[in-house]
Amino acid sequence: MEGNGVFVKKKTRLKVKIKFGNPSLRRLISGAIAGAVSRTCVGPLETIRTHLMVGSSGHSTTKVSQDIMQTKGWTGLFRGNLWPLVSILVAKLIKKHDPPHADRIRFSGDRLRS
Repeated sequence: MEGNGVFVKKKTRLKVKIKFGNPSLRRLISGAIAGAVSRTCVGPLETIRTHLMVGSSGHSTTKVSQDIMQTKGWTGLFRGNLWPLVSILVAKLIKKHDPPHADRIRFSGDRLRS
């Protein structure tokens, strides 16, 4: 409440701050969150790309995305995103905690390095 009985609503931001004493755990969690966010952002584009390669819904990106939205809704764009997301999180965990053996382990979501 500010002067003359006028209420002013202040804008508040959601601020989440979690502190971990172990720097390895902190890097692991931040890497897992970054991998999950990036995979979730790219997931719909990969779904559209797969439909374009198969040719089931049309020959343009807009036509394929419209067809997916009409038939399956917005959740259809994220279909098949769970397993790659889990494999990325597990791969980050293994690569972080067992670096000497990490190069020998490959998951379906990983690409070959040259």
